[in-house]
Amino acid sequence: MTAAAPSPARRRSVSMAPLPMLACILVAGLVVIALSLVLALRGPWLGVTVAPSEEAGVVVTRVMEGSPAEETLEVGDRIIAVGHAPFLLSLNDYDPTLEPHTRYSFAAYNDYLVFQGLIHEALSQERVTLKTDSTQVEIQPRDLRPLGSLPLDFWLFHLFGLMALMISAAAWVFRQGEKAPAFLALSGVGFFMATGAHAVWVGRELALSTPLFDTLLRINHVGLALLLAGLICLLSNYPRRVPRVGLLHGTLAGLVLYQLNENLQLLDLPWHTFYLPLMAFYAVAVLLALQQWRMSRHDPVDRAALKWIFLSVFLSMGVAMVIYFVPTLMGQEPFFPQIFISGFAVTLYVGFALGVVRYRLFDLDQWWFLAWLWFLGGLLVVLIDLALVVFLGLGHVEAVGLAVLLVAWGYLPLRGWIWSMLTGRPRRAIEEKLPGLAESIVQARGLEGADQRWIETLESLFNPLSVQTLEGPAEAVGIRQYGAELMVPSIGDGAAYCLHHAENGSRLFSSRDGRTVESLLTVARRLFRIREAEEAGAKNERARIIRDLHDDVGGRVLALIHSATTDRQAELARKALDALRDTIVALDDKGSTSLDDVLFDWHEEAAQRADAADVTLRWENHSGDLAEAALSPRYRINLRRVLDEALTNALRHAQPEWVRVRLEAVEGGLEGSVVNNGLPESLIESGELRPGRGLYHMRTRMEELGGQLQTSIRREAGQDWMLEVRFSLPLAV
Repeated sequence: MTAAAPSPARRRSVSMAPLPMLACILVAGLVVIALSLVLALRGPWLGVTVAPSEEAGVVVTRVMEGSPAEETLEVGDRIIAVGHAPFLLSLNDYDPTLEPHTRYSFAAYNDYLVFQGLIHEALSQERVTLKTDSTQVEIQPRDLRPLGSLPLDFWLFHLFGLMALMISAAAWVFRQGEKAPAFLALSGVGFFMATGAHAVWVGRELALSTPLFDTLLRINHVGLALLLAGLICLLSNYPRRVPRVGLLHGTLAGLVLYQLNENLQLLDLPWHTFYLPLMAFYAVAVLLALQQWRMSRHDPVDRAALKWIFLSVFLSMGVAMVIYFVPTLMGQEPFFPQIFISGFAVTLYVGFALGVVRYRLFDLDQWWFLAWLWFLGGLLVVLIDLALVVFLGLGHVEAVGLAVLLVAWGYLPLRGWIWSMLTGRPRRAIEEKLPGLAESIVQARGLEGADQRWIETLESLFNPLSVQTLEGPAEAVGIRQYGAELMVPSIGDGAAYCLHHAENGSRLFSSRDGRTVESLLTVARRLFRIREAEEAGAKNERARIIRDLHDDVGGRVLALIHSATTDRQAELARKALDALRDTIVALDDKGSTSLDDVLFDWHEEAAQRADAADVTLRWENHSGDLAEAALSPRYRINLRRVLDEALTNALRHAQPEWVRVRLEAVEGGLEGSVVNNGLPESLIESGELRPGRGLYHMRTRMEELGGQLQTSIRREAGQDWMLEVRFSLPLAV
């Protein structure tokens, strides 16, 4: 199918190639991080890390080397008040690590911010008085803090935000103009805004100014609103558009009102002013997800995509709800700090990235992930180069060379391993399947058998949920339904096959799968043509042998019958002619005879032979439904000769009083046994029947038909030795 050309409007909207656009987004993200770094490094800075004290004030947990507080404070000191003597601001009941939006009301939220501003103002003096539990000291804060004083959480928040931004943007830049990737990108921008603002205040030493803190909190809340709006719009439009737009419009209106209420501080909500709306909007997302699931109940492609989306959305957001928001609503401390929440939440975007590879979300094929990996490789070279120049002081040439080597030896092997794991297809799959495919095609009987072996090979290679036989041939291997189906021609020019959902539905078919099947199909067809040529040659040779046997050997044996001087010679010649005719029929391999007719003829002949030898023939035929089974000439001749040989052995090598022949239909075929008594001791060695050429030929004939033959001897008290020949033969009606 040829893709439709993009409209002129759409062509004009795409003004930059995807990877350069992704690079621009990265630069913009790094600029924002640099601005937040400038805000975080602005003083006043004492050089201490503090935590809430169970007694009073805050306790010093770390004093940085070379900081203003190095000579005056020690780990374990409790700072009770700060300011400029004699006006000191008490720090009792102050928590410097508190998240202001965990407060239940606007009043409590504002009180905390105002107190933050008072502490910041007190610390902004040229010299600051610190009252500890044992003394009172003066410190001169610095206006700028060193880069190494920022906590790990500051960098992690930026890392998680940048990951969300770049992954969501990578989906959008390859599908510009489409709604679903745009909504995902919107949520990624919101996540980046929320974590970027959070990083600044989480890196504060004791306090921030009230205006700055309030601005960061508002940016954080707007980012959360964009995150929720993007995900809700995504779930309402992908993979299908939810027809009830009233729910979507009402939710978006609710998000706007939620932000207006927060920014204007109009109304305190029950339970929790800040977190109750987040729980409500998460419930809306659940409702939209359930609606999507109901709408896609007849579409396995959409269901596959939804499973991955649900896993990403509900795992990340659900964990955040359980370990942070729910305990806060219940008046309890969160189970984990917010940095863990951001770590869980970023799995949402990592899940979408993996979903592109496994399920081709937003119709992005595996090349999307490959392009993303190459982009990261180039970015890694730049970052390592900068780090070597800035931190180790290497020259530009040496730094670039070492960066390239580090990426080549570290990142590229890791990238190859990640790619092979995510694609789920081993590189040697085609090499592993070729020997088995070649052997199965060579052993197949006819085109139908070859096609059956061909389908078995494809099933073992891809593990599809189902294989459908289509009417009419397929011109070539093709992928349909965005990778849900793989069209495969048969080895001949007959039917075509459709494989549904690779790896038991866990992934979609890719263009690489199509190339693999094309290569295997080429090999299979060539092998089948070679097989057909060999069979045609063998058929011509059999026809020549049949003509020679019929015209030459048959005529000579018939002449022997007419020229025989005794009845004995004439009988032997007639038997030779009958055997020759059986051989000709077997070579011709045309026509068939029912099992019932074969057994009837053999029984008549066997009864005559037994009567002539004065032996009782006990005949038990329980072939049942198999009586109508059609036997080919080869099948008929081998079965008759096995029975003939068993009866001949009994009459020639033993002195039986009776011979019992029993035939029975069982699941999968026919089972039979020929038992006779009167077995002489001379045929027994060490309790076993002495092997002979007749038994060997009987076993060979059975194995030629796919059956088995076994012999055993036994002796009951006061009785002669008995020989039993048992065989099983695959047979179907």
